[in-house]
Amino acid sequence: MKTRYVSIIAAVIMVALVSGNAFAWGGSCDAKKCGPRESAKVTIAKELNLTPEQEKSLEAVRTTGRKEMDEMQSAIKDKKLALRAALAKPGVTKKDVEQIAGELKALESVMVDKRIDGIFKIKEILTPEQFTRLQEMKKGHEKNYKDKNGRKGR
Repeated sequence: MKTRYVSIIAAVIMVALVSGNAFAWGGSCDAKKCGPRESAKVTIAKELNLTPEQEKSLEAVRTTGRKEMDEMQSAIKDKKLALRAALAKPGVTKKDVEQIAGELKALESVMVDKRIDGIFKIKEILTPEQFTRLQEMKKGHEKNYKDKNGRKGR
């Protein structure tokens, strides 16, 4: 009889342990399972109560915006390297680097314009309340990042 109780208790404990793990692997998405970006997308979608259409539209804006920004950042980096190389040459004059500097300024200007365009695309997708909440979330994220790392930004 004692063995039977021990067996039943052991079985209940095993079921509890296994079912806990099974439920933990469910539909939640955290930074360890999905990565920090995917986890942030899920959190934002939940916090803002996004519709499926809004989620699809935001994902499209994110994807194209990220691709454009990566291309712009690469072009800016190349121009900065070219400017640095030109400035390092002996006997270089200001006139010699003005063209490269002008191209760099133009690229940075285009990048600012693309950021502004992206914000207005997001404003078109979200309701005013959702956009306000998104801005609040962003401020909180920046504050937390600064607090954790002792500095602002990346």
